[in-house]
Amino acid sequence: MPTVLLVDDDATVLRFCSSVLAGLTGLDLLQAANGSQAIDVAARHTGPIELLLSDISMPGGLNGVELAEQLTRSRPAMKVLLMSGLATGDLTLHPAWQFLAKPFLPGDLVARVQDALATAAPCLGEAGFATPPKMLLRQTNGRK
Repeated sequence: MPTVLLVDDDATVLRFCSSVLAGLTGLDLLQAANGSQAIDVAARHTGPIELLLSDISMPGGLNGVELAEQLTRSRPAMKVLLMSGLATGDLTLHPAWQFLAKPFLPGDLVARVQDALATAAPCLGEAGFATPPKMLLRQTNGRK
């Protein structure tokens, strides 16, 4: 049974995603309201976490990208699906990570989660060693 860690600081979005994903048979759902809480939830979870589904923009600590970077260091086979309702034109994520723009329909969420879970482990190098992803951020105004 795959485990998904759902993280969003907006309680309405957290409830919506939780209720949609609860309808998927065989899915174990962990939840957190921010990045720091997600780190604690992941640390207490003894089994694998197959997918991190997280908002990108979260106040008070780790944002979704930082959370994904930190969690994939200790869980290199974990897949990442980030979501945001903000403009992300300057954001380039690790090639294995996926993105879902808010707002989305329940069917879109289900399809993207199922697609993410069906993909190969994202962070295993040629020799099978874990290689944690790096987030790349490019700004269009010429600065890097």
